[in-house]
Amino acid sequence: MSTTSGKHMHHTGFSVQSDGRPVVRAYTKSIEKVLLPIATQVGELMTLDERAREEGTGIPDLTQAAISVESAIQKLISVGESVMSEGDDLLKSHMPTACDQILAAGKLFKDAAAQLKENPFSTQSRQLLVKAARGLLDGTTNLLMTFDAYEVRKVIVIGEALIAVLTTAKTVTTMEALFAIVKDFSDNVVQLASLVEARHHELLNTSLKNKLVAANEALRKISPLLVTSLRTYVENRDLEQAKLSRDYAIDEAITATHEIIVCVGDTEIESPLITAEDTFSHTFDSAIAQFDGVRTETDVNTVDSYLGKLLRKSEEIAATTQSLQRSQTIKDATSQLREDIRTTQLSSASTQGSFVYVARMVLPIHIYIADSEHMQGLDDIIRTAIAEEVVAATIEHNEHTPSAKLVGNILKPDSNFDDDIREFCERTTRLVTVSKHACDVSKDTRRIRILETAANQIQGFTKQIISAAQVVRERPSDKSARQHLGLLRQTLDQRTEILTTTLSSMQDAPCIVSVAGAGTQTYLEQGLDAAQQGDINATVSKSNAVEKQVHYLLNVASAEMDNSEDPRFHEPIAKISHSIQQIYPHTIETLKILAHNPNDATCQSDAKSSSTALKHHIDTLRKAVQGETINDVEETATFPEKNTSSEKIAASSPSPVQTHCDTNQTSEFTSLVKDGLKGCVLFSEKSAVEDEDTSSSALMSRSEESNVRNSIFDLQAPPQGPIADAALSLKQETERWVENKNPIVSGAKAMAEQMASMAMIADTTSLQTQLTQTTSSTPLCTSNTGELIRAAKDIAEQATDFRSHALQVASNCSDKRLKADLLYFCDRLPTISTQLKIIASVKAASSSHSSDADAMLVKNAQNLMDTVQRTVRACEAASMKQFSTAVNTVMTAIKWRRKASRNNL
Repeated sequence: MSTTSGKHMHHTGFSVQSDGRPVVRAYTKSIEKVLLPIATQVGELMTLDERAREEGTGIPDLTQAAISVESAIQKLISVGESVMSEGDDLLKSHMPTACDQILAAGKLFKDAAAQLKENPFSTQSRQLLVKAARGLLDGTTNLLMTFDAYEVRKVIVIGEALIAVLTTAKTVTTMEALFAIVKDFSDNVVQLASLVEARHHELLNTSLKNKLVAANEALRKISPLLVTSLRTYVENRDLEQAKLSRDYAIDEAITATHEIIVCVGDTEIESPLITAEDTFSHTFDSAIAQFDGVRTETDVNTVDSYLGKLLRKSEEIAATTQSLQRSQTIKDATSQLREDIRTTQLSSASTQGSFVYVARMVLPIHIYIADSEHMQGLDDIIRTAIAEEVVAATIEHNEHTPSAKLVGNILKPDSNFDDDIREFCERTTRLVTVSKHACDVSKDTRRIRILETAANQIQGFTKQIISAAQVVRERPSDKSARQHLGLLRQTLDQRTEILTTTLSSMQDAPCIVSVAGAGTQTYLEQGLDAAQQGDINATVSKSNAVEKQVHYLLNVASAEMDNSEDPRFHEPIAKISHSIQQIYPHTIETLKILAHNPNDATCQSDAKSSSTALKHHIDTLRKAVQGETINDVEETATFPEKNTSSEKIAASSPSPVQTHCDTNQTSEFTSLVKDGLKGCVLFSEKSAVEDEDTSSSALMSRSEESNVRNSIFDLQAPPQGPIADAALSLKQETERWVENKNPIVSGAKAMAEQMASMAMIADTTSLQTQLTQTTSSTPLCTSNTGELIRAAKDIAEQATDFRSHALQVASNCSDKRLKADLLYFCDRLPTISTQLKIIASVKAASSSHSSDADAMLVKNAQNLMDTVQRTVRACEAASMKQFSTAVNTVMTAIKWRRKASRNNL
């Protein structure tokens, strides 16, 4: 048994703080559904106590609430005892502690309520009441997480058994032993898959859910490869390649199982989607943002550092770009920018300033603009180069998969096996390189992960196919070896298909059409030159290249039509595509005819005119895909039949993980717990919050009010720390846009301001709690407890209002891919904002300073601000692709207007 898995076997399901209280993490749907109302009630009770102390009023009569709490606790204890009888030893040892904790909290609450009825102003009774509320929250948390830990252990037990079977598989040498191992393996995989499916529906952390699904899918797909590799090894134990294939399959299965164990036992809340800092995209954005924002010499070293990174990243991409011509173009642009920096640094030497400061403050404005334009030009050149690589890789893949030639030539006596292996490795290496370049210029973190996973798998399967092919070449009559090679090839083809379709979905369609169109024109001109010289072979070669480019263009056009739900977008693309389908065969034919008759004037005229017509239609297709109005398409053109070969591009485009899960899918245990807690209302919510208006109109008023008053970031002592930094990042995103007539921007800005306010409150609360700990043995709530809870509640309400506007934008978006991206971020908001309310209530209810509670609050705030920021960007993109028939709707009236540069260039 591995050390890693052994550690999980004793996993209790939750961690505890230094004072023994459980760390509250609402990481599953069941825990969230039960804890949210309790945490809310406890938070309101803390607010009630704080307000009563500040105003000098008494606590209302809570004796009836105490009776309902006592009844609910008895039901809850019954639930705990019933599940305890069916659980393992750890559940039976931990569940009684949770039950006793809840019973003690209920008794304390009843005593405190009775004392407060006699004396509503009693400080000691208030302390007991607060302590009882905390105990009820802790006890319920303990019970829920104790049971959840038992559910996790069930998965771990099966996972450990599966790892043991896989470890034993390396010792199998006979067919009898093989059959026994395969049976044990299959039984465990089936049981594990069932438990993983249930866990997947429970988890709230989207990243964890994705990892869990990916690991389970990897285990499922490696299973047939494992069986064939074991059988091949048993029948060919003298071949080292057979042993390598077996070990690879076993290790992959063990790795997937370990990943499942780690995922099911992870209790972390969701983290922000972070873009890697070493990418070209991140480096370029940072350099531009810092470059434009420099007004003084403060922090200019950071800007200079980003410029240096930008040059190095550009040179790295140039060195690995497949096209020598495009590689040289990148090098030239990099050299030009480097020369700009060197020239400016000469000036900085005399003024004792950095490059950026001198460029921004000393040099004439036209030189500064030229520097900025060179940076932007470098970015455009690199993105164009990568788009060209994507086009070439996709065309090559559509022609034949990387493994086709290698596998097809294995048994041919006249084939050069070593050359086939070399070509196969070159093809897969090119795909991996292109995917890395695409990740370098993309901010789409979800698709980047898909690309990275697919690229890593392709690299692994490349080596295995070579080993399996060598076994088949040496033992051509071995059916097991041939079957294993066939499965490996099928798996590799699936991975390359995922990679190429993901690459296509990440590219800007007009840019791809422009790049492919330019390539088509180049091949047309080369083909025309060859035909005019009577070079038949060269003409045929260039004609074939034109045909491949045109097919790719038509596939892209078809994919864009499938991706759009707007008929007015479809119509011009369909007509132009149909015209191109009619024109390009004639163009190719005229080139071939000219090659056979290079001196015939009529042939020359036909070839030139048909080539010109094809170029014109391809350019018109680019405009149509870009959404421009097309007036010169013949109305008599008919619609083409559906191009089934291109459907795979749109259909296979990786869509975000669907989070529209049935929120009613909770475990039987959770239902029992919720039933047990019915009636457990500590007091009437209305009494504590009756003066607050949470209507949508009130929220909008608060949002508008925040736009008028001064920003909290402009205070002499603005909020500091990671929460404030996350809020500031969102605010800076909103500053790019005019917020008038844009509820998305104004709502996001209001949330940033509110989060910054909460950052100040949270810091003050933590400080006061620590001071209280050093001066009192029985602390009450700090004076900012109510403010912290209200701030979290306000942010959650603002998130709900913000999400409703974003959903309306999504409903009017005609682009399926952009709509799916926007809905993905919208679906993250409710979970994150709900967790914020729970975490804020727990932090407010803490009697001692908790670094874990602080860390969770920071992580959740960062995640929420990041998700809102990405939602703003997704809304802006989706707003550009609204239905043509919806131009008069309210949501299409949203104005996305960029603010003028603050530097007034």
